[in-house]
Amino acid sequence: MATAKEIGEIPAFRTELSAGGTMQTFWCPWCRMNHTHGAEAGHRSAHCETGPFRESGYFLLPPGESAPKRHSYQERRQQLTAGCHS
Repeated sequence: MATAKEIGEIPAFRTELSAGGTMQTFWCPWCRMNHTHGAEAGHRSAHCETGPFRESGYFLLPPGESAPKRHSYQERRQQLTAGCHS
């Protein structure tokens, strides 16, 4: 089962890689389902239909990856907004 770490106000989840190493999965504590994303570490939009991760998303930490620089929710929103206008 994935463990959660707080990175600022955005949660991070340790994931398990697929046999081929192309996908990563973690158990979501909010909706109690497995979520699967591509294998790259980093910030992702939540797959949950409702709940606290819809706006903030979460960081994925594949085995062996260290936690990214700490970002608050507001810093991450500013990064996302700035990226939309470039």
